[in-house]
Amino acid sequence: MRNAGREQGKTGGKVPVEWGKKQIMEVERLEALGKTRDEIARALNMSRATLMRRLRETNSN
Repeated sequence: MRNAGREQGKTGGKVPVEWGKKQIMEVERLEALGKTRDEIARALNMSRATLMRRLRETNSN
């Protein structure tokens, strides 16, 4: 059954959250308002772990 889905082009999993300048600016704005990383992640509809990973990726570039 699993192979049938793959043959139809289905990969499964969640769609990646878009991450660009707009989201980075929103994180900075919310941090300036004193929001916690958990609150910021919820506002961006992602987990705190994903937010932290994206921030690390952004800072390393």
